[in-house]
Amino acid sequence: MASNFSSEFADKLLDKLSNNDAFRASFEKNPRAALKDLGYETPAADRDVRGADPVLCTYSAKPLASKEKIRAARGDLRMELTTAPFRFSLSA
Repeated sequence: MASNFSSEFADKLLDKLSNNDAFRASFEKNPRAALKDLGYETPAADRDVRGADPVLCTYSAKPLASKEKIRAARGDLRMELTTAPFRFSLSA
């Protein structure tokens, strides 16, 4: 059962969120689709299960924090994205 993102995926996600306007817009519109485009898909058995689907935490990230805030909090965000349970917010 999944409960967080891998370190590699968290780095990829944070890079995109802190640098890529097109990805940020896609992520704000539909986090699950944006994460799938980035290479992450929650296993079917874990989809929409609290504590098992790390994508659920991203749906509350509206409005998305600025690129600068994400860069400044990158270390904390990375730790939270890769450690269950997810408690940190990507929102402004």
